[in-house]
Amino acid sequence: MGSRRRRRRRRGSGAGQQPEQQAEQQSQQEGRSLRATIDSFGGFLTIGIVVATVAIVAALIWFNRPGGSNAVGDGEFALNETTVPVDGKLFGSPDAPVRIVAYEDFTCGHCGDFNRDTKPLLEEEYINDGIVSIEYRHLPLLGPDSVSSAAASECAADQNLFWPYHDVLFQRQGRAGWASEGNLKSFAREVAAALPEGRFDLDDFDDCVESGIKELVVEEEAREAADVLRALLGRLSTPNFLINGQVVPGAQPIDVFRDVIDSLVADGG
Repeated sequence: MGSRRRRRRRRGSGAGQQPEQQAEQQSQQEGRSLRATIDSFGGFLTIGIVVATVAIVAALIWFNRPGGSNAVGDGEFALNETTVPVDGKLFGSPDAPVRIVAYEDFTCGHCGDFNRDTKPLLEEEYINDGIVSIEYRHLPLLGPDSVSSAAASECAADQNLFWPYHDVLFQRQGRAGWASEGNLKSFAREVAAALPEGRFDLDDFDDCVESGIKELVVEEEAREAADVLRALLGRLSTPNFLINGQVVPGAQPIDVFRDVIDSLVADGG
Protein backbone atom coordinates (compact mmCIF):
# COMPACT_ATOMS: atom_id res chain seq x y z
CA MET A 1 0.00 0.00 0.00
CA GLY A 2 2.76 2.46 0.95
CA SER A 3 4.62 1.47 -2.17
CA ARG A 4 1.62 2.33 -4.38
CA ARG A 5 1.29 5.81 -2.71
CA ARG A 6 4.96 6.52 -3.39
CA ARG A 7 4.58 5.50 -7.04
CA ARG A 8 1.49 7.73 -7.39
CA ARG A 9 3.37 10.67 -5.80
CA ARG A 10 6.28 10.23 -8.22
CA ARG A 11 3.92 10.12 -11.20
CA GLY A 12 2.08 13.21 -9.91
CA SER A 13 5.33 15.09 -9.40
CA GLY A 14 6.46 14.38 -12.96
CA ALA A 15 3.11 15.51 -14.35
CA GLY A 16 3.40 18.81 -12.39
CA GLN A 17 6.71 19.70 -14.04
CA GLN A 18 5.47 19.21 -17.58
CA PRO A 19 3.70 22.63 -18.04
CA GLU A 20 6.79 24.44 -16.73
CA GLN A 21 8.96 22.62 -19.24
CA GLN A 22 6.51 23.46 -22.02
CA ALA A 23 6.50 27.15 -21.04
CA GLU A 24 10.29 27.23 -21.02
CA GLN A 25 10.45 25.61 -24.45
CA GLN A 26 7.88 28.06 -25.81
CA SER A 27 9.83 30.99 -24.39
CA GLN A 28 13.03 29.73 -26.01
CA GLN A 29 11.25 29.35 -29.34
CA GLU A 30 9.88 32.90 -29.14
CA GLY A 31 13.33 34.24 -28.28
CA ARG A 32 14.85 32.46 -31.27
CA SER A 33 12.07 33.85 -33.48
CA LEU A 34 12.63 37.41 -32.21
CA ARG A 35 16.36 37.09 -32.71
CA ALA A 36 15.81 35.82 -36.26
CA THR A 37 13.56 38.82 -36.97
CA ILE A 38 16.15 41.28 -35.61
CA ASP A 39 18.90 39.59 -37.60
CA SER A 40 16.79 39.89 -40.76
CA PHE A 41 16.84 43.69 -40.27
CA GLY A 42 20.60 43.77 -39.82
CA GLY A 43 20.91 43.24 -36.08
CA PHE A 44 20.70 45.53 -33.06
CA LEU A 45 23.43 47.88 -34.31
CA THR A 46 21.69 48.58 -37.63
CA ILE A 47 18.33 49.12 -35.94
CA GLY A 48 19.93 51.48 -33.41
CA ILE A 49 21.49 53.55 -36.20
CA VAL A 50 18.15 53.78 -38.02
CA VAL A 51 16.33 54.87 -34.86
CA ALA A 52 18.97 57.49 -34.07
CA THR A 53 18.83 58.84 -37.64
CA VAL A 54 15.05 59.14 -37.54
CA ALA A 55 15.28 60.99 -34.21
CA ILE A 56 17.85 63.44 -35.59
CA VAL A 57 15.80 64.13 -38.72
CA ALA A 58 12.67 64.67 -36.62
CA ALA A 59 14.54 67.12 -34.38
CA LEU A 60 15.83 69.09 -37.39
CA ILE A 61 12.35 69.32 -38.88
CA TRP A 62 10.96 70.44 -35.51
CA PHE A 63 13.53 73.17 -34.87
CA ASN A 64 13.57 74.46 -38.46
CA ARG A 65 9.88 74.47 -39.21
CA PRO A 66 8.32 77.87 -39.90
CA GLY A 67 7.28 79.39 -36.60
CA GLY A 68 9.25 76.63 -34.89
CA SER A 69 10.03 76.07 -31.25
CA ASN A 70 11.57 78.31 -28.64
CA ALA A 71 10.38 81.63 -30.03
CA VAL A 72 8.32 82.96 -27.15
CA GLY A 73 6.73 86.26 -28.17
CA ASP A 74 3.08 85.46 -28.76
CA GLY A 75 1.49 88.77 -29.77
CA GLU A 76 0.62 89.65 -33.35
CA PHE A 77 3.39 91.62 -35.01
CA ALA A 78 2.45 95.27 -35.47
CA LEU A 79 4.41 97.36 -37.95
CA ASN A 80 5.81 100.60 -36.57
CA GLU A 81 4.10 103.12 -38.85
CA THR A 82 6.84 105.71 -38.47
CA THR A 83 7.39 108.69 -40.74
CA VAL A 84 10.96 109.38 -39.63
CA PRO A 85 13.79 108.78 -42.10
CA VAL A 86 15.24 105.26 -42.12
CA ASP A 87 18.51 104.42 -43.84
CA GLY A 88 19.83 100.91 -43.25
CA LYS A 89 20.50 100.61 -39.53
CA LEU A 90 20.07 104.34 -38.88
CA PHE A 91 16.65 105.24 -37.48
CA GLY A 92 15.89 108.97 -37.47
CA SER A 93 17.21 112.06 -39.17
CA PRO A 94 20.84 111.80 -40.27
CA ASP A 95 21.11 115.48 -39.27
CA ALA A 96 19.84 114.93 -35.71
CA PRO A 97 22.10 116.76 -33.22
CA VAL A 98 22.14 113.75 -30.90
CA ARG A 99 23.00 110.28 -32.13
CA ILE A 100 22.66 107.16 -30.02
CA VAL A 101 24.85 104.27 -31.14
CA ALA A 102 23.28 101.11 -29.71
CA TYR A 103 25.48 98.02 -29.24
CA GLU A 104 23.02 95.15 -28.96
CA ASP A 105 22.37 91.44 -29.39
CA PHE A 106 19.02 90.10 -30.64
CA THR A 107 19.22 87.28 -28.07
CA CYS A 108 19.89 89.66 -25.16
CA GLY A 109 16.88 89.94 -22.84
CA HIS A 110 17.84 93.42 -21.57
CA CYS A 111 18.23 94.58 -25.18
CA GLY A 112 14.69 93.37 -25.73
CA ASP A 113 13.53 95.34 -22.69
CA PHE A 114 15.12 98.51 -24.07
CA ASN A 115 13.54 98.10 -27.50
CA ARG A 116 10.09 97.25 -26.18
CA ASP A 117 9.96 99.77 -23.32
CA THR A 118 12.43 102.65 -23.80
CA LYS A 119 12.94 103.04 -27.56
CA PRO A 120 9.24 103.87 -28.20
CA LEU A 121 9.48 106.71 -25.65
CA LEU A 122 12.67 108.01 -27.25
CA GLU A 123 10.92 107.91 -30.59
CA GLU A 124 7.90 109.78 -29.28
CA GLU A 125 9.83 112.44 -27.37
CA TYR A 126 12.95 112.98 -29.48
CA ILE A 127 13.29 110.99 -32.69
CA ASN A 128 10.03 112.14 -34.27
CA ASP A 129 11.13 115.74 -33.76
CA GLY A 130 14.51 115.21 -35.41
CA ILE A 131 16.46 115.67 -32.17
CA VAL A 132 17.78 112.11 -31.81
CA SER A 133 18.67 109.28 -34.16
CA ILE A 134 19.62 105.70 -33.26
CA GLU A 135 22.19 103.62 -35.09
CA TYR A 136 22.27 99.88 -34.42
CA ARG A 137 25.57 97.99 -34.11
CA HIS A 138 25.84 94.21 -33.85
CA LEU A 139 27.54 92.71 -30.81
CA PRO A 140 26.42 89.04 -30.82
CA LEU A 141 27.77 87.60 -27.57
CA LEU A 142 25.31 84.89 -26.61
CA GLY A 143 25.88 82.11 -29.10
CA PRO A 144 24.69 80.85 -32.50
CA ASP A 145 21.22 82.43 -32.23
CA SER A 146 22.85 85.83 -31.77
CA VAL A 147 24.86 85.46 -34.98
CA SER A 148 22.12 83.93 -37.13
CA SER A 149 19.52 86.54 -36.12
CA ALA A 150 21.99 89.37 -36.72
CA ALA A 151 22.86 87.95 -40.16
CA ALA A 152 19.16 87.68 -41.05
CA SER A 153 18.64 91.32 -40.04
CA GLU A 154 21.39 92.26 -42.51
CA CYS A 155 19.47 90.39 -45.21
CA ALA A 156 16.44 92.54 -44.37
CA ALA A 157 18.65 95.64 -44.38
CA ASP A 158 19.48 94.94 -48.04
CA GLN A 159 15.83 95.86 -48.72
CA ASN A 160 15.93 98.79 -46.25
CA LEU A 161 13.75 96.77 -43.90
CA PHE A 162 16.22 96.40 -41.05
CA TRP A 163 14.03 98.17 -38.48
CA PRO A 164 10.78 96.26 -39.04
CA TYR A 165 12.78 93.02 -38.93
CA HIS A 166 14.67 94.29 -35.87
CA ASP A 167 11.30 94.82 -34.17
CA VAL A 168 9.96 91.34 -34.92
CA LEU A 169 13.21 89.72 -33.74
CA PHE A 170 12.97 91.41 -30.36
CA GLN A 171 9.30 90.50 -30.14
CA ARG A 172 9.98 86.83 -30.89
CA GLN A 173 13.31 86.29 -29.08
CA GLY A 174 13.28 83.21 -26.88
CA ARG A 175 15.17 80.17 -25.64
CA ALA A 176 18.10 78.43 -27.30
CA GLY A 177 17.21 77.55 -30.89
CA TRP A 178 14.73 80.41 -31.35
CA ALA A 179 16.67 81.86 -34.31
CA SER A 180 16.54 78.73 -36.45
CA GLU A 181 16.49 79.20 -40.21
CA GLY A 182 12.82 78.23 -40.29
CA ASN A 183 11.94 80.77 -37.63
CA LEU A 184 13.96 83.54 -39.26
CA LYS A 185 12.06 83.01 -42.51
CA SER A 186 8.76 82.88 -40.65
CA PHE A 187 9.51 86.20 -38.93
CA ALA A 188 10.15 87.78 -42.34
CA ARG A 189 6.72 86.64 -43.46
CA GLU A 190 5.16 88.34 -40.46
CA VAL A 191 6.83 91.57 -41.53
CA ALA A 192 5.84 91.08 -45.19
CA ALA A 193 2.19 90.57 -44.20
CA ALA A 194 2.19 93.99 -42.52
CA LEU A 195 3.73 95.76 -45.54
CA PRO A 196 2.28 96.62 -48.95
CA GLU A 197 2.25 93.57 -51.21
CA GLY A 198 5.58 93.02 -52.91
CA ARG A 199 7.48 95.43 -50.66
CA PHE A 200 9.45 92.60 -49.02
CA ASP A 201 11.00 90.21 -51.54
CA LEU A 202 10.90 87.01 -49.51
CA ASP A 203 12.69 84.92 -52.14
CA ASP A 204 15.69 87.25 -52.01
CA PHE A 205 15.57 87.25 -48.23
CA ASP A 206 15.42 83.44 -48.05
CA ASP A 207 18.34 83.09 -50.46
CA CYS A 208 20.37 85.53 -48.39
CA VAL A 209 19.64 83.70 -45.12
CA GLU A 210 20.43 80.31 -46.63
CA SER A 211 23.74 81.52 -48.08
CA GLY A 212 25.09 82.61 -44.68
CA ILE A 213 27.03 85.37 -46.40
CA LYS A 214 25.89 88.07 -43.98
CA GLU A 215 27.62 86.35 -41.09
CA LEU A 216 30.86 87.86 -42.42
CA VAL A 217 29.31 91.34 -42.17
CA VAL A 218 28.20 90.63 -38.61
CA GLU A 219 31.61 89.30 -37.58
CA GLU A 220 33.41 92.38 -38.90
CA GLU A 221 31.01 94.78 -37.20
CA ALA A 222 31.23 92.80 -33.96
CA ARG A 223 35.03 93.06 -33.97
CA GLU A 224 34.83 96.83 -34.35
CA ALA A 225 32.18 97.09 -31.63
CA ALA A 226 34.27 94.96 -29.27
CA ASP A 227 37.29 97.19 -29.79
CA VAL A 228 35.25 100.31 -28.97
CA LEU A 229 33.63 98.90 -25.84
CA ARG A 230 36.84 97.36 -24.49
CA ALA A 231 38.52 100.75 -24.83
CA LEU A 232 35.66 102.58 -23.10
CA LEU A 233 34.48 100.03 -20.52
CA GLY A 234 37.18 97.39 -20.34
CA ARG A 235 34.57 94.66 -20.89
CA LEU A 236 31.95 93.40 -23.32
CA SER A 237 28.25 93.28 -22.58
CA THR A 238 24.92 94.27 -24.11
CA PRO A 239 23.19 96.59 -24.33
CA ASN A 240 25.51 99.58 -24.24
CA PHE A 241 24.92 103.00 -25.73
CA LEU A 242 27.10 105.87 -26.89
CA ILE A 243 25.20 109.17 -26.90
CA ASN A 244 27.37 111.60 -28.82
CA GLY A 245 30.28 109.59 -27.47
CA GLN A 246 29.05 109.50 -23.86
CA VAL A 247 28.65 105.98 -22.50
CA VAL A 248 25.32 104.85 -21.05
CA PRO A 249 25.81 101.22 -19.96
CA GLY A 250 22.95 98.76 -19.73
CA ALA A 251 19.20 98.99 -20.26
CA GLN A 252 18.68 102.16 -18.26
CA PRO A 253 15.23 103.67 -17.66
CA ILE A 254 14.05 106.50 -19.89
CA ASP A 255 14.96 109.13 -17.27
CA VAL A 256 18.66 108.36 -17.69
CA PHE A 257 18.43 108.89 -21.44
CA ARG A 258 16.40 112.08 -20.96
CA ASP A 259 19.03 113.52 -18.65
CA VAL A 260 21.87 112.88 -21.08
CA ILE A 261 19.96 114.00 -24.18
CA ASP A 262 18.56 117.16 -22.58
CA SER A 263 22.01 118.09 -21.29
CA LEU A 264 23.54 117.65 -24.75
CA VAL A 265 20.79 119.67 -26.41
CA ALA A 266 21.16 122.46 -23.85
CA ASP A 267 24.90 122.54 -24.48
CA GLY A 268 24.43 122.57 -28.22
CA GLY A 269 25.35 118.91 -28.69
